[in-house]
Amino acid sequence: MCSTSLIRSAGLVTDAPGETEECLSDVQIITAGAAEDIFNLNDDLVKLVVYSIISIRRDHERFMDMGTGQVVVTDRMTGEDFINWKIAEYLQKPGKNYVPADNQYLRIHYAVVRRWPREPIRFEERQVEAIREISNNLK
Repeated sequence: MCSTSLIRSAGLVTDAPGETEECLSDVQIITAGAAEDIFNLNDDLVKLVVYSIISIRRDHERFMDMGTGQVVVTDRMTGEDFINWKIAEYLQKPGKNYVPADNQYLRIHYAVVRRWPREPIRFEERQVEAIREISNNLK
């Protein structure tokens, strides 16, 4: 199943006249949830996200230097929020092959490759309390 709304939010499907929407990948990435979860950043889990910044400027299509990486995301955010964050961060320290003409042609492909539940806020304190209770019960 290809979720074009999620792919569109990642800047991968256009609405140009005469173009048809199609699934851009035949590869399914297996995650803890459904296949469309690879684009979902709007949950309370800790997420490992890999991304690439690409310029689609005609005759200059390329990966941008210093525009690939991975990041741990702990906040809820939309795909558009993530894209804006990473583009803004990239433009503060662009790679060697960046030229200002690329600005309107920068796109991001990203995928959530792993999710983990967040640890309780007072995890260590609760562990110490549990150990003390066990110790008191053993006396």
